[in-house]
Parts: sequence; C-alpha cells; structure tokens
Amino acid sequence: MLKKIEYLKDGIRLYIEDTNGVLNESSSLVLKQRPNKHMKVSSEILQSLNKKIDNQYIVDINFSDIKNIKLYPIEIFDLYLAKDAELLPLEINRNLEMPTKYMSSKLLNIYYVKTYITSDNRIALYLTQDKLHFNLVKADCYEDFVQLSITNQKQFNQIKTELAINTHSYSTHIGNNNEILCSTFNVFDLLNSYPESTDLELFVQITLNKNIIVLINLLTENEANHQTKNFSLLLNKNIISIKSNEKKLKIAAFGSCVTRDNFNSKFNLNYRNHFEVLRYQNQSSIISLMSNPIPYNREKIDNLNEYEQNDVFDDLEKNFLNDLISKQPEALILDFFGDVYFGCLKTNSSYITNNRWKITKTSFYRELNEVNTFNLNTNLSEYFTLWKQTIDQFLQIINRELPNCKIILHKARFTGMYYDKDHSIKKIISNTDIDLLNAFWDQLDDYVVSNYEVSTINVKQNYISIADHAWGIFHLHFEPNYYKNFIAQLIKLTK
Repeated sequence: MLKKIEYLKDGIRLYIEDTNGVLNESSSLVLKQRPNKHMKVSSEILQSLNKKIDNQYIVDINFSDIKNIKLYPIEIFDLYLAKDAELLPLEINRNLEMPTKYMSSKLLNIYYVKTYITSDNRIALYLTQDKLHFNLVKADCYEDFVQLSITNQKQFNQIKTELAINTHSYSTHIGNNNEILCSTFNVFDLLNSYPESTDLELFVQITLNKNIIVLINLLTENEANHQTKNFSLLLNKNIISIKSNEKKLKIAAFGSCVTRDNFNSKFNLNYRNHFEVLRYQNQSSIISLMSNPIPYNREKIDNLNEYEQNDVFDDLEKNFLNDLISKQPEALILDFFGDVYFGCLKTNSSYITNNRWKITKTSFYRELNEVNTFNLNTNLSEYFTLWKQTIDQFLQIINRELPNCKIILHKARFTGMYYDKDHSIKKIISNTDIDLLNAFWDQLDDYVVSNYEVSTINVKQNYISIADHAWGIFHLHFEPNYYKNFIAQLIKLTK
C-alpha cells in the first residue's frame, strides 16, 4: 500500500507498506509507459525496492537513471509492483500524502512531471513538455518528394536530430545557413505505409545521452505575433499536402449582440480559424441566471421565431452554468447588457429577464400573476445589491468548477450616433438615455474588475452604429472595424 510520495531533486520517492507480506527481495516497482496512438508497444522501467523497517519499503525513481526510452510530447506512466513475473496494482492509502502539483526540477530539462491518482484509484506519472517546439520554416511538396526546412535548436545538447512523421524517422542535414536543418523524404514511402485520408503528425526527433529519444512538436511560427500553429501532412487520394492543425480555443459567452456578433461570419469571416463557441446565452440578466428555474409550458412561449424562443427557454430554464461546467470552455466572455438594458421581472419565487423584445409578446407573460419590474433605473440600490450577490455567486462557481477558464469582461458601451448610407454621422433617434445606461454599465464592470481576476476587452475607438448593419441601426450595432478590433484583442488575450 502506498502511504506517502515525496519529490526529490532528481526524482520521486515512494513509501510502500507491505502489511500482508506479499513482497519479497526480488520484488520491484514497475513504471509502465501507457501506449499512445503512435506507439502500441511501450517501455517498462524497473526500480528495486529498499526495505526500511516494519514492513515498509522505500523506492526512489531517479530520473538520472532513465535510459533507452522514447518519449512523445505528453506521456503517462502507470505504477505497479512486480513479484516474480506478476504485475500487482499499487494500492493507495486513503490518507496518502500527495506532494505539490508539479516537480520543481524537470525531467531531462524538458518535461514537467507530476504524480496523480487515476480514475480507477491508481498512481500514475504525467509528463508534459515545457511549451517546446521546433520551427517549420518552409515546406515544399514536389511530385515525388517533400522537403521541410527546420530551425536548428541548440539548447537540447542532442546527439542526433531527425524529422519524425508519426513513427517514421528521416535523417536531416544542415541547409544553406547553419541554423536550418533540412529533411527530404519520398512521397511513395508514406503512401505505402499509411491508408488514404490520414493525418500525419510532424515531430523533430532528438536523441540524447543514454539513448533517450524525445519527440518535440514541429510548428510554424508567425514572426509578427509569435503565434504558433501545428502542421501535419494530409494523405488524400494519393496526394500529400500540408494541413494546418491550429488548436481552436473553446469559448462560451454570456451577453448580447455586441459580443455574439463577433462570432458570426457576417462580421468576422474567419473567426472559426481561432475559436469554437461551445455555449452562448443571449440578453439575460445575471440575477435571472442565478435564480430558481421557472416551470413553463412550451406552447405558451408563442408569437416568436425559433431563435427568439430559444433565448426565452434559456432564461427560464437557467441551465447556462451547468452547461459551462459540463463543456469546460477555456474562455468565458461576459457583457452585462441584460442587466443594464432590461433588468428583471420579479415573481413570487424567482426572477426572469424583462426582455421587452421577446418574453412580453408571449402568452406565458400575459398569464403571469404578481409580477413586478425590477431594474437599475427605478431600484438602483436594491438591484445593485442583489446583482453583486449573484455575480459573486456566479464567478465563485466559475473559479471553482472551471479553474482553467479565462474570464474576459467585454466593456461594451452604447453609442448615440450612426453613419448613414452616405457615411454622414447622424444621431440615433430613440428614447434610450444612453448616458445613464453607460453609467450603470460602468458600475457593474467596475465591481467585477475590482473584485475578481478578469481580463478585459475595451474597444476604445469611438466606433458608432451604421445604417447598413445586418441587424439595422441600434446603440450596440457597430461599424465593421469594431468587430475586427474585438477579435484582434481576443486573440491577443488568449494566445
């Protein structure tokens, strides 16, 4: 039974108690490399047990002793006990003392290492590279061969450097300048080795002392902004082509059109190259979101199109937060239009967003009893007090349940002007007091920024609305450069 784990300067120490006398002098600890999509047969590392006292053994996994192993960018090693030829599970004491998350020293000066408990209650080692990559400078596809040019990295002290495509390796040679390594391989070798429509991952394979082979991602880097993209080779109908595998950031958003429109190809044609939108809730109040769900008859959500109905369903069901926890986005974008512009309807047991454009048209709304409007304009102190309580509750849950999710506050504001079709500036004719609403919006944003660790997007230029906007003239329907500016800021924040 594993009782304790300690991190050493160059390894890990395990304290194992053998209360049942199962182990003997020939027993050992086995680190079994978990197979991955490239390697079906993996390596095993054996470490002998040193008996201490009272049936307790100490075993040290010394990284300096590791040799003759091949490592991909992410590796997992499962730990077992070996007695004779049998592998035994390493049981875990329920009071096991786990160390801090990652070791302070890196394996081979390349991998961060941590211990963790698997889903079936075993101990494993997790290895991940320290954001390392080789840079793909140039890729040329010819009729019967492909040549790739790669920057030569000096920091690894490698004995040998090769190009690796999945499990095949190819020798490299120095190019015209001493900083470039070139590798050339025959197209037919790959076509004969893999089926059609196969994505082939590209790595640089370096060999270190003790015959340790490490595979490092081969990326292409944009010199202007230092953003990196994965590249692979695509086999399709006997043709090899270069394919970009840039990882798309998984995002969610809670807000209004001023946020949502940035993820619409009408406004940002290529947003899907960078982002995958997992979940969006439109025009809802934070107070409504964090209140009790409200039962309803779907047939009573009438007089609306399907898109409008879905917004009302979302607001009544209050499922957004549970969906975030389930989907685990990497970034969450917030704007508080729903609270600033609409406020809430207060019922006996809950709140719903007072969306005057949608819910007030429905039979559901007309049949509600004892409903009062509740908003910043008429109930400023009371509304702001409740709003602070609910945004606190919301963000605390986000921080607890989505620890790897970046919270981004979109500090949008209403405009009172627009460009007409002749590009002359005109005033938007409406009864909306945008100065007052913007002051409310300042108050909500300032509270979040002052009390939580959030990033902000503030499109500072004095952008205004425009007559030929896809949705028409409105205080938050902006000219095209607003959306381009937003996406540029978002990419910068999340890369």
